[in-house]
Amino acid sequence: MKTRPNPTGSGSGTVGSLCDTGRSPRAAPEFLGWATTRHIPIPLALSCILMLVGCSRAPKAATTSQKSVTQRVADLEQFVNGSGAPPPSGQDLNKEAEQDLAEIRSLGLVDRAQRDFANRLPGAAIENLRISYFRDTNVVWCNVTYKPRGGGEPRGQDFGYQRNGGTNWNLLWNEKNKP
Repeated sequence: MKTRPNPTGSGSGTVGSLCDTGRSPRAAPEFLGWATTRHIPIPLALSCILMLVGCSRAPKAATTSQKSVTQRVADLEQFVNGSGAPPPSGQDLNKEAEQDLAEIRSLGLVDRAQRDFANRLPGAAIENLRISYFRDTNVVWCNVTYKPRGGGEPRGQDFGYQRNGGTNWNLLWNEKNKP
């Protein structure tokens, strides 16, 4: 009995090895004939053929070892900034932050943040309050620097609000951070 060599070019015959062979899609009929003589189910053989055809047409990506560090950093910056768009300037970021603050103030969350803070830490003196959107407009995050009642070193407290639908906002306060 004469046997044909394994068309995948490897001894294991695993599906993953099909991509590594660089075989052309024209090898598919040869593989199907070989598979049917070995009593391999046709659906399995067809899926192997599809994998062979798909992998042979897939573009070869350059490995990281082929690119310099500078090129990889440039590629990463382009990916993060989206299509090579220049990063926003500091002036643009400040303008956006001011617009966000005006919107958050119009929702009443700046006043609410001050009230909620005063209720949870009575007698604490707020030195600095930062409030802004976090990720999207459904979460507002606050960072407060304050001096505790009776003086002492300044401390920080983070808390926020999550939109519960419409104009309803739920307070997000981590009790274990409470002094």
